[in-house]
Amino acid sequence: MGWFGGGNEPNTGNDATGKYSSELGDGTGDSFDGSSSFGSGGEGGNPLVSQVQQELATAYAQEFFSTVRDKCFQKCITKPGSSLSGSDQNCLARCCDRYIDATKVVSQAVLQTAQSGAQ
Repeated sequence: MGWFGGGNEPNTGNDATGKYSSELGDGTGDSFDGSSSFGSGGEGGNPLVSQVQQELATAYAQEFFSTVRDKCFQKCITKPGSSLSGSDQNCLARCCDRYIDATKVVSQAVLQTAQSGAQ
């Protein structure tokens, strides 16, 4: 999907979802590939649990990028037109990066809390 809800382009790894989903996959269990450290959906686990985890991860990713797209568009694009100015592009990049960083911090804090609570 394009930046602002466009068509169904194939994911080449250069679009927002490919770039940021790989950035979020930092081994803390907050990646979008369903490989969370929670539950028993890992190798040899229940395939239904694994499928549900993957579907939840996909839903989370879609909601996250929808929110980022909408909020950053509202903040950065003052005069919509047929192309983006350099300042619009820079603003969008910085805005998306801030959301990514904030999500990493929150995810790591939640995981640490959950892990310390489980011990």
